[in-house]
Amino acid sequence: LKCFPRLFARAVRVSVGCLPASKLVRHPTMPVSGPKGDSAVSKGWAGFSLSVPSLSITLENNDVYDYKLPYSVPEVPCCTRMSPMLYCCDVYCCGPCRCCFSNSKGELPFIDVVNQQDGHQVRYRAVKKCCRVPRVMTFVDGQLAGHLSRTMRCGNRCLTCLEDFQSKPVLQIGVHNHDGKQIARIDRNGRGSCCFCSPKAPMKCTGCCFTCLTCTCVMRPSFPTPCCGLLDCDPVCCDCCVKSEMTACAFYDQPCCCFGLPVCCPSVWCCLPAIETKLFKSTNTIRLNDFEVVDSETKKTVGKLQAQYRGNYPSAYKHDPSLPFRVTGSTEDANLGMLLSGLASGMVYTMGMALPAFRDVSPKPEGNSPDFSGLVETMWASQVKKLAGLLPQGGKPLLSDDLVVQDSMVFGTATSGTQVRGWRLLEFGYASG
Repeated sequence: LKCFPRLFARAVRVSVGCLPASKLVRHPTMPVSGPKGDSAVSKGWAGFSLSVPSLSITLENNDVYDYKLPYSVPEVPCCTRMSPMLYCCDVYCCGPCRCCFSNSKGELPFIDVVNQQDGHQVRYRAVKKCCRVPRVMTFVDGQLAGHLSRTMRCGNRCLTCLEDFQSKPVLQIGVHNHDGKQIARIDRNGRGSCCFCSPKAPMKCTGCCFTCLTCTCVMRPSFPTPCCGLLDCDPVCCDCCVKSEMTACAFYDQPCCCFGLPVCCPSVWCCLPAIETKLFKSTNTIRLNDFEVVDSETKKTVGKLQAQYRGNYPSAYKHDPSLPFRVTGSTEDANLGMLLSGLASGMVYTMGMALPAFRDVSPKPEGNSPDFSGLVETMWASQVKKLAGLLPQGGKPLLSDDLVVQDSMVFGTATSGTQVRGWRLLEFGYASG
């Protein structure tokens, strides 16, 4: 342990291994009612687990909803649905270009799951209207229970840019009941400003110099939106001032003022940028994303959602590693849990669309696990010292005897960090500038 302060001077790479099966926190269930006063919503929806390969949903009371196709599917063209007299328009006008027919693959825009014991049916339908964001609507026994949709507001990009610049929570998914009122939401952390500067006064000797002042500065500007967003009627300006994941230039703890030995006049140093890339070979086969569901008014946590991803390391079964393999949820309210199951379906299944509606919902750093490479990087020595219990203010190490992280530990920034709680440390490396 004595060598840690010397090793973690600039950048640290931590490689983590397999994760034990995580358990979601179960909240006490509450009396619920179905859509529009019905009692069709089972209390078991307060906790659910979606198995993607089998397309079955298991509730916390062990009820199982299996995938079911309709017994008959009417294939009626678009114009004919409005009036049978318009069938000629479908044949002679829309037939050659296929612009009004359903897609050529024959994909249905909905998914039905049915409880084989009591016959209750839940339908998830993806809807994308013109000039509107996609949404997933949930129906219970033919009645609308609610829907989930992304943010849609006037000047959305400008407001999102301002929220990101001010590091405020940014709405990703809104959960709405059958009246259209938003009852819960899933947020992400604001990305912050593109410029970060932090002067420090270490007052210590480094070699033959006594360092008085150091500075850390990072520039991470975002790429501006083409044509300021006027092409898709959602204008935005100054979005390049929001922080991105790519570093344009940076220097860390560079001396700005120091005295040499023997003592002479103060010297001022100028930093030079440098880029270094080093890869570690490691492969993981599981990845987790944990989402926190908060109440839209009180901001209190009312549920949790976990998406598990499986990698395709050579095996007999192949699965798309970019889509969740299993989605598990736990809420305080059964009706909210049933609506969140629509979010789980919208993260995996296309339902007639080109891509899943909620495929790119990102978790907060506290719920983002290491990717399949198992490589975690941080540029802050204080984070690794906290892991090893080497901070000046003291504190016990977060690593157990078998090198498993016991408590919450996030490496990285507030927008692109990685949670390593429950993972095992396999190896570490460092790079000094």
